[in-house]
Amino acid sequence: PLGSPGGVTVHVFAAATPELNASFTYTYVEDRLPAVVGSPSPNVVYTSGGGQVEVALARVPEGTADADVAVSVALANGTTVTMDPVTCWAAPCVVAEGAGGQMTTRVRFSCPEGAAGVALVSLLVSGRAADAFALRYLEDPSSPPIVSLSPPYGMCHGATSARAVAVNMRMLGSTSEARLAFAASGGGGGGAPPLF
Repeated sequence: PLGSPGGVTVHVFAAATPELNASFTYTYVEDRLPAVVGSPSPNVVYTSGGGQVEVALARVPEGTADADVAVSVALANGTTVTMDPVTCWAAPCVVAEGAGGQMTTRVRFSCPEGAAGVALVSLLVSGRAADAFALRYLEDPSSPPIVSLSPPYGMCHGATSARAVAVNMRMLGSTSEARLAFAASGGGGGGAPPLF
């Protein structure tokens, strides 16, 4: 019968004497194609490459390692880049979460350089392809960002909240990648160190 990956115990017996049974273990192996779960994160990268993307997969056999996974990126200019095996910033690139039928496998990979536009990404697990998903490649910013600040003033005691909106700034993966520094004006001395 249909089953989920993992072992099950099978009993064989005559209908008249169910207490006299033989037992053995039968193992179900995942035979369905891997499936992408949700959306890649992030789904926008830069043409200079090197950005890291993470995608979740279901129906990946237990024990799958980096060497079992390849990534193929069909770029907007018609070229295809394949990373076999998958590469990322810090191994392991393939991490399983959960067990059995509830297992999800997270795959992280470093994006290759590419042309601006939409690229189609395919993940192959032991030669079996998951559905392709799209990544949008943006040109790297070539000029300083334009920032608007609201409000553009604050009290000297420093308890004023302000909101900065940047245009043409490289996307940040987290706030830890941002820096904010104040340079003193009007004879107040040197500049302040970055706040975060």
